[in-house]
Order: sequence, then C-alpha cells, then structure tokens
Amino acid sequence: MKRYANLCFRLFIVTALINVLVLPLQTKEASAAVSFYNSGTTSGWDTTITPGKPYNLRSVTGPTRDGGQALRMELRYGEPDPFGSYHSEVVKNNTGNYGQTRWYGFSTYVPDDYVFGQNVITTQWWSYAPAQPVMDISITSQGNWSVKQQWVYPQTSSGLNRQGCWLRC
Repeated sequence: MKRYANLCFRLFIVTALINVLVLPLQTKEASAAVSFYNSGTTSGWDTTITPGKPYNLRSVTGPTRDGGQALRMELRYGEPDPFGSYHSEVVKNNTGNYGQTRWYGFSTYVPDDYVFGQNVITTQWWSYAPAQPVMDISITSQGNWSVKQQWVYPQTSSGLNRQGCWLRC
C-alpha cells in the first residue's frame, strides 16, 4: 500500500438536488485550529467544476442545517455535460499531509421527492496519486448510505433510507 500526502477534499455530486454544508476542518491538537471553514458559499474553494448551468452550483438560504446558507448542487437527468462526466464539484486542495490528524465535518440533505435509482457519490476525499478516491460516501440505488474506504474491507453500508433530512458527518 502506498501512502500519499496532500489530501484533497472534494464534494462531488452526480445527480439531482443535494445541499451541502461544510463545517470546520481542524487538527485534533489542543488549539483545534481551523484550517478551512465554509459557511455555504462558493468562496474559499480552490476549484469549482460544473456543467455550466446557473443552478448546478449556488449558494441558497434554504434548506440549511446551521447558519443562513448552504451550497446547493443540482443536476438534471438527460442534460449534456461538456466535460464528459456529469457532476458538480468544489475542491479544497492541500488539506493535510501524511501523519497529520484532521477532522472533516459536512452535512448532506436529500429532498423528500428525491428518486433513488442509481448509486450517487455525494462526498469524496482524494489523494493526488490514485485513480480512485481514498474515501467516498454515496447513496445506493436502494436509498441506503454507503461508506467506501480504499484498502479497508469490508466496506460499510447503512440502511438509512431517509429523505427530507440532513445526514451529518
């Protein structure tokens, strides 16, 4: 197993409407210094990637979990994507190095009318080297939450088929 430095945190949405709120990113030391905090806006991210429609990635005032804003990432089935991979994404680079302890907090909202039908990755953590995320959280086609970690088996899955509420991690 190779170990990679310079982790990259990505919120990666590949279908429908999902709102995301990113909470403090901090070390586990006594000072608990915050290295990145986003209050539901597109500012502060190193990269944003969308198919180019105004609704693909925007800041909204509702629904929100905490505070007054959340990032809303919306994709609509059947629309062409100029980049070949239909998703909206925000990226924060260099969020940690090998040997550091980091805490990541975020929330994902799945609307009441969300239609389950395919596996949808909602959040990913990437290292720069491998071709797959180090960890991802997704909604399965049956509506369950799944957490996959590279090099860790078995993978975990939860029967939380819950719409209209926030998943808090």
